[in-house]
Amino acid sequence: MKRLWDKLLLMVLISLMVFQKEGAEKPVVVVNEAEIRKFQKIEGMVNNWISEDKFTRPEISIRDVAMEIGTNTNYLSGYINKVLKTTFTSWLNTLRIEKSKEYLCGKERISIEECGSKVGYLSIYNYSRWFKLITGMSPSEWRKNRCER
Repeated sequence: MKRLWDKLLLMVLISLMVFQKEGAEKPVVVVNEAEIRKFQKIEGMVNNWISEDKFTRPEISIRDVAMEIGTNTNYLSGYINKVLKTTFTSWLNTLRIEKSKEYLCGKERISIEECGSKVGYLSIYNYSRWFKLITGMSPSEWRKNRCER
């Protein structure tokens, strides 16, 4: 019965030609059944990659990620662009900034520079720039407003 349900659901998705990512603001247009299955498979592989904090390595490229999760660059890029609605660079930096927030508020009081270094930034300038772009405040402002209460 579950298999029949899966086929029916897939047919509805294909007929609508829309793949809705949970939490996405707009539907994502998908060309065919193969693309839907491809994105579902990539999503699982990406989530595993994220859960292992592999995004915290410096100088990682989309090619590196694609090789590590076992897909090609075009498929990974399509998933990030169409489903997550962002670019690889923005996606990677958002992951890093979210992880750095854990270090900023951690029990061990480490420096801002070390927080950035732990999540893959080679310079405090780039870390601070991306942090402010994503959160609207500097790492030190964020720490003061969110951690020291």
